[in-house]
Amino acid sequence: MLLDGASFGPGGHGRAGTLFEEGASAAHAVGTKQTILFPWATLGSNINACDMLLAGGTDPRDHSEIGSGFIHFNFTPFGPCGDKAAPSRFGCVPRGVWLTEPRIFLGGAGGVVGPITIGYGTVLAAGAVYRRDRGEGMLVVGEKDPAREMRFDPLLIRRGPERVRRCLEYMAQLVALHRWYAEVRLRLAADDPFQQAVIEAGLASLEGALSDRVRQLERFVDGFAGAADRLEARGHSEEAAALLGLVSALPEASAVLQDPLAIDGAELVDRTSRSALLGTVPSGGGSYLEWIRDLDDGTRDRGRVFLQSVIDGYLAHPDGAGRLA
Repeated sequence: MLLDGASFGPGGHGRAGTLFEEGASAAHAVGTKQTILFPWATLGSNINACDMLLAGGTDPRDHSEIGSGFIHFNFTPFGPCGDKAAPSRFGCVPRGVWLTEPRIFLGGAGGVVGPITIGYGTVLAAGAVYRRDRGEGMLVVGEKDPAREMRFDPLLIRRGPERVRRCLEYMAQLVALHRWYAEVRLRLAADDPFQQAVIEAGLASLEGALSDRVRQLERFVDGFAGAADRLEARGHSEEAAALLGLVSALPEASAVLQDPLAIDGAELVDRTSRSALLGTVPSGGGSYLEWIRDLDDGTRDRGRVFLQSVIDGYLAHPDGAGRLA
């Protein structure tokens, strides 16, 4: 799905969940799936950018970018058939939607192994593969792990709870962006039936992305019971018990995890900051980018509080992510 001014070059493959916001672009031979680009974010050529969110930048000249030949490695070989519970986030929703954050640059001829989180203003130098989270305002030139060789059992899943936590945190970002579309962008499209239809399609895309993340999480957790047996046999009883707890909890939490509005019933959203933000949205609709640019710092701050409360509420919901904590 491409919003106003977005573009996708020749030879590319844009699959389900592709959402390019205003002015975002991809050059030739780019693959996307469950890929979200905030305004003006740019992908070079020959890139695999599946299962990721890229924010950052302030205008068409100052934008986040991924260099040509970059790969987001979103598949891991663990479990009965491997998994794609490895979404990565470059920037975040509560700060990125205001179009005030420093751009992110991911150098070409390299990549990252998901799941990974990179902060605003950070540059990953070209020609390397990165496996670790990075904070804000960093220049990272390469990342070396010692060469090694060892026995490999694909059914022995380690650090399972940490991977589940990362998946839930990414899903919470999707829920915050869904709320942004439903509460803000849809109101701004009130005077234009075509724009309303576009934003509603965006909402449907985000709902599909959330469902896909739950499906990928379930696929990952399917291997936990077998992994627990192997861990128990090796004397790691506590780690095995943690995996079995997630096996039991996920089916009960699945429906809430897939519902972006479930937190409303649990009263987990900051209503005061929400009301303050929505009070600035023109009742008759208006230009999204112009509205964003005209906001004062106080309104942006209250908006960040509101969106962060959506994320915190999703992660704390006792019948959803809270069951898996």
